[in-house]
Amino acid sequence: KGTIFKVYLPRAVHSVPAEQEPLEPITHPGRAWETVLLVEDEPGVRRLSRRILENAGYRVLVAANGDEAERLFTETMKSGGSVELLVTDIIMPRCGGPELFLRLQAKLPTLCVLYMSGYTNQSSAQQAEIDAGLPFVQKPFTALEFEQRVRESLRRR
Repeated sequence: KGTIFKVYLPRAVHSVPAEQEPLEPITHPGRAWETVLLVEDEPGVRRLSRRILENAGYRVLVAANGDEAERLFTETMKSGGSVELLVTDIIMPRCGGPELFLRLQAKLPTLCVLYMSGYTNQSSAQQAEIDAGLPFVQKPFTALEFEQRVRESLRRR
């Protein structure tokens, strides 16, 4: 009526170091001032991400998809505003993060990007065909981790 699998692994004597680079500590000489365009199709993640960014002092423009993000970006630039960072989910309906970034970067070459995904690092990056060296944050993330990744992405300018 079923199959039972038993997997026996040896007990680790020493802890294994994490593969991910350690995060740099946040040092705030003052509050953040940059404008971040946040694009996330999941409402709960969008609300949480916005709150984290606003609490850190960023001005946040929020979009639920690529088309809305491109419209917000264009309106902001036409009104004399600026956008320093695009924080976008990698995989979204109609227009994924990498495609959106290329479209916006064509209008503003200095635009930085931070990709985020709930899929594993490798599978989402491969599926979206993005460079493994680009800034990335894995969902779910902590507020501290997200804020640090945002700051690191902005330092790449």
